[in-house]
Amino acid sequence: MLVKVYAENLEEIDMGVVEALQAAGASKFQVITQAIMPTIMSAFISWSVFRFDINIRYAAVLGVVGAGGIGWELVRASRLLAYDQMLAITLVIFAMILTIEMITRFLKQRADTVTSKAMS
Repeated sequence: MLVKVYAENLEEIDMGVVEALQAAGASKFQVITQAIMPTIMSAFISWSVFRFDINIRYAAVLGVVGAGGIGWELVRASRLLAYDQMLAITLVIFAMILTIEMITRFLKQRADTVTSKAMS
């Protein structure tokens, strides 16, 4: 999934900026760092973290159906009627998702800042 999204983002790069840098005599490294990377970084970060977030949520759900992981621990605690453990596991899952959301916002803001500085 990510490879397809990354490829689509690479295809949508504004070639006018790339051609302008090449016409000004920029090296390939400079073209990549000044035209391509600022254009795609925000999308790359957001899609990567989005997929990571989905994987964390799937891990909890798959554990509930018997595939192991943190979801399995939640099911085990519920079968033992260990409500304190169930609460702790649920809070860990919630904290992981909340942390991922905070990291996502930080990285997207940083990528947007870098992109806006590179475009000006």
